[in-house]
Amino acid sequence: MVTSRMSYRSLTAISAIAILMSAAPPRPAAAAKTKVVYIPAITLMANVTRPDGQPRVYSTSAGPAYWNETLPVQRGDKLTINVAVATGGADLKRVVVRLDNAKLTEISSSPWTTAIDTAKLTSGAHLIEAWAETAADKPQSATKSLSFTVLDELPAAYRLAGAQEQMDQVPVDTANFVPTPPAFLVAAGSDPSATVRLRSSDPAADRLLISHDGVLSITRPVLVWAEGQPNSTAVQFAYAIFRDGVPVVSSTAPGQLQNQRLKLEAKSSGRPGLRQGPATLVVWGIDGAGKVGEPVRQQIQIGGAEAQAN
Repeated sequence: MVTSRMSYRSLTAISAIAILMSAAPPRPAAAAKTKVVYIPAITLMANVTRPDGQPRVYSTSAGPAYWNETLPVQRGDKLTINVAVATGGADLKRVVVRLDNAKLTEISSSPWTTAIDTAKLTSGAHLIEAWAETAADKPQSATKSLSFTVLDELPAAYRLAGAQEQMDQVPVDTANFVPTPPAFLVAAGSDPSATVRLRSSDPAADRLLISHDGVLSITRPVLVWAEGQPNSTAVQFAYAIFRDGVPVVSSTAPGQLQNQRLKLEAKSSGRPGLRQGPATLVVWGIDGAGKVGEPVRQQIQIGGAEAQAN
């Protein structure tokens, strides 16, 4: 009888454990870890400089401009390629630059740039390719290309003679006149949101233009352009230079923001330019519908004892 009681109690305990185990809620399955793959995004930017190291500025229908893919490169100019690669959370391992399907260089650290001497290239079309690779466990890569055309000599239409004003104007600047926009904008509507500001490739000039405090002195050639203000509707701009309220230089067509450049330099012997003395540079933003923003003025002083030719 003792043996029978012990067996009953053991069976009861085991049954109770089984009931408790079956009643316990199931454990949630572990969430699968998603591994992010970062594919590099490449941007190619290029600029062209003349043999003397100065930027090549082209004459275009919209005004002076730096090089872009629609413009030719004169043989002997230097083409500098800047490679910008966005890799997200991955590190950038290397960039390989090819010229006409042949390896030009491999870059593995900053600065991510390379230069091409076009004097060694044949006339005609050429292709630049940049291939970038990440340093992840499973490396990812991408390619971006840029094309350009080399000419033995630039056509006269692309040569920039520089801004040259009428010589019958009296060099007296009036700060309170109402600037008249260029002729192609006279009948345009207005858009107060098409706001722009002036910038320059010259650091000192750029600081003055941003602060809009003071007179910009032009004692050597200076390149300026317009960019949109935050939340601006402007996509293009126009400009004019005034003396005594009279325009002496005006754009003849809209210029693209940040791309079209205006070269300011004093007239010198054998070279066109602006007469020495005070003047006012005025720019207008233009929105996508052709409407014009409020004018932005900058007082400038052309030339002086340090004025020199480019």
